[in-house]
Amino acid sequence: MRHILLVKWSFLHINTNLRHKMQLRFCIPSSHHIREFHYVNLKMNWTNAQNYCREKYTDLASIESTNHIKRLTTPYLDTEIAWIGLRDDPDAWKSNMGNSINSWRWSVTREPSTTGYQNWVFANPNNLFSAEYCVIMDIAGAWLDTRCGFLKFFVCYNGKKRFFRTCRETNSKTKRI
Repeated sequence: MRHILLVKWSFLHINTNLRHKMQLRFCIPSSHHIREFHYVNLKMNWTNAQNYCREKYTDLASIESTNHIKRLTTPYLDTEIAWIGLRDDPDAWKSNMGNSINSWRWSVTREPSTTGYQNWVFANPNNLFSAEYCVIMDIAGAWLDTRCGFLKFFVCYNGKKRFFRTCRETNSKTKRI
């Protein structure tokens, strides 16, 4: 993040007394990712849903906080469970020996959660019959691992980066003697 300091001087002439007014403006440019979630009312398997989201939006939804769950569950998820962008990578355990939860990767980054947020239903993930590598989310926002070939609705997101500048001004008046 870059910090910019702008210093602005202005001189005012009031009633023949020259007054100096110093105005300091501190501006900090920054950016923030805004996620817009889109519930897609089509049934596809996980891979086709991922391809659809990548073509039309950014990717399948990555859920990194309870705030994301709140934004998703109303009004989008009111009747059905849906695919999200979390998938178990069978090869990931090799680099995460002894920490099996890190084998779950978000579709968009191919990395585990950056926040550590998880919302698994009790006793999940369980990889039932060694065949459950994809994740669905229920209407309460809880996650369940399931087979990737099932046809489900899904949630995509747009990851827009917004830029803004925060500024603060301070004024200091001095009188010429």
